Amino acid sequence: MTCQDSQFEEAIERYLTGNLKGPEREEFEKHYFECDRCFEAVEAARAVQTALQSVRRARAPAPIRRRWVPLVAAIAAVLLIGLSVVLWRRPATAAYTPPPAPNRLELLARFDPPRYEAGTLRGTEAAPSPDFRTAMARYSQGDYPGAIPGLLKVESTEAHFYLGVSYLLNNNRTSGIAELRKVVAAGDTPYLEEAHFYLAKGLLGGGDVAGAREQLQDVIVMHGDLEKQAGDLAAQLK
Repeated sequence: MTCQDSQFEEAIERYLTGNLKGPEREEFEKHYFECDRCFEAVEAARAVQTALQSVRRARAPAPIRRRWVPLVAAIAAVLLIGLSVVLWRRPATAAYTPPPAPNRLELLARFDPPRYEAGTLRGTEAAPSPDFRTAMARYSQGDYPGAIPGLLKVESTEAHFYLGVSYLLNNNRTSGIAELRKVVAAGDTPYLEEAHFYLAKGLLGGGDVAGAREQLQDVIVMHGDLEKQAGDLAAQLK
C-alpha cells in the first residue's frame, strides 16, 4: 500500500477507528511510519477525530457560562485541522519567483512621456491630419500601443517623434530607436532636442552607454529645455 493508492484515505479512517486488522494493519503501519507525508496525514486525521470527540462532549449538559468555551475551541480546532488536510491533499504548486529587479541602466532609461497638446503647432509643421489627431488622442490617454497604428499612416517629423516615443513606451526598443533616428536625421526641426534625449533613453535601455552619451552631449550643446536633465543623466554614466 502507498499514499498514491485510491484506498489509502479509506484505510486511514479504518485504522483510526480500529477496523484495520491483521496483515493489512501491519502493512499500513509500516508505510505510515516510513512516509513523512502519510505520517502527517494520519496525525491530522487523528487530531480531527479528537476534536470531534471534544465537540460531542461539549454538547453534554453543563452550566451555560462554561459550555460554549470548549465548544468554540473544538470547532476552531476542527476547522484548522481540516484546512491542513485539504492543503496536504492539494497538488504541490511551483514556488512564486519574483521578477528580477531592474538593473541600473534600465532605471536610468525610464522616462515620463513627453506631453502633447492638441492644436499647438511647432515651427513649420503642417496642420495635423485626422489619422494623427486620432492617434494622439490615444497617446494623450496613455494608450501608447493604440497610438502606433495611426502614427504609422502619417509621414511627418512630428509623427516619427511620437511614434518613436510610443514604441519605447511599448517596450519595442528597436523600432523606437529607428523612428527617433529619423527625426535626428531630419536636422533642425522643433523636435530635434527631444529626439536626441529620448534616443539616448532608448539606447540606454539596450545597454549602449556610449551611444547614449553621444546623444546626451548633443542635447547639452543645444542649450535647450532638456540641457540640465541631459547633463545630470550624462554625469550618472561616467
